[in-house]
Amino acid sequence: MSVSTVQSLIDKWKILGSLNTKPRSGRPRKISAKTAKRIVWDAKKHPQVTSGEIQAALEKDGVVVAMSTIRWYFNTNELHGRVARKKPLLRQCHKKKPAYSEQNTIPTMKYAGGSLMFWEGGATSKGIGNLVKIDGKMNAACVDSSSGIFITEETIL
Repeated sequence: MSVSTVQSLIDKWKILGSLNTKPRSGRPRKISAKTAKRIVWDAKKHPQVTSGEIQAALEKDGVVVAMSTIRWYFNTNELHGRVARKKPLLRQCHKKKPAYSEQNTIPTMKYAGGSLMFWEGGATSKGIGNLVKIDGKMNAACVDSSSGIFITEETIL
């Protein structure tokens, strides 16, 4: 130890009667270290949870915390951007990255299930035929070859 350090410790002993440190200035923390760890743990376990949902869960346990405080803990633990990514058709090689894991993404499908096929039974002297919805593909098995009538009719109009 240097001479100046020893001298400052002696002066402190003479003034205060002990060598303990004084309480720091500033406002004390509103929540305990255990609650702070719980906020971070919840956010890491459920990446899509919002600060409002964590606030509601803490209020059930009797801890009143502002959403800005919860977001402050998110930011200090580098948990930015609490919105899941919308990614269509991720392959297994993409899912190895933590940003593209199942819990961090919302699966979407582009152009899926968007087509409907209808068949009109034809116009005859008796009138216009029925409009029929076709499930799957229309082929020769769907139409009776002798009469030209659709076999599995599901009349719409």
